[in-house]
Amino acid sequence: MYLVAGLGNPGDDYAYTWHNCGFLALEMLADKNKIVLNKSKFKGVYGQGRIGGEQVILVKPQTCALPISDIHEQFRRVYRSSCTIL
Repeated sequence: MYLVAGLGNPGDDYAYTWHNCGFLALEMLADKNKIVLNKSKFKGVYGQGRIGGEQVILVKPQTCALPISDIHEQFRRVYRSSCTIL
């Protein structure tokens, strides 16, 4: 299982700016692979699916202060597996 985090800044102030290129890239990846980002957990918006036969979780952290290692650890505990961060 892979955890793919698209980093950016939540809120309308940063929409479509270079601050959110990680969010935009993740949304494009989700669209291309028909993964819906409509779930909310651990201060992040996420969706699950498969890319190239591998199970993935695509997540957009919704706070500027949340370190990616924290959200990785929270997802790992819930899914009881070792997620590889991408």
